[in-house]
Amino acid sequence: MLCFRLQRFCCTNSRCPQRTFQESISTLAPRWQRPQPIDRVIYRINPILRGWVNYYRIGNSSRCFTYVKDWIEKKARRHLMKARRRQGFGWGRWSREGFYQKLGLYSDYKIRYYPVPKVSPAR
Repeated sequence: MLCFRLQRFCCTNSRCPQRTFQESISTLAPRWQRPQPIDRVIYRINPILRGWVNYYRIGNSSRCFTYVKDWIEKKARRHLMKARRRQGFGWGRWSREGFYQKLGLYSDYKIRYYPVPKVSPAR
């Protein structure tokens, strides 16, 4: 059964949602491949990221979302720096806000609390 309680290290089995998400993103741009244009990588990552976040948004998963957001940002920053044949993550080159706005990386990691309709009283 897929574990629904998400934390930074939520479970040890191989079907953990966070682990399967990271594996699916890692297969899009393997390390041994030459860096692709960042637009193409983000175009391929965004639908997976959007679907995963929307599926787990209803639970209490803000800690896991923070971890995934940082992980995705580090992957994208590292990809850009490797394409420029430089070391590091480029923290001084790109601001966090500009990184999401200019490149179009998915950034809606907010948890939604839907109002629960009250039951009408019995007659």
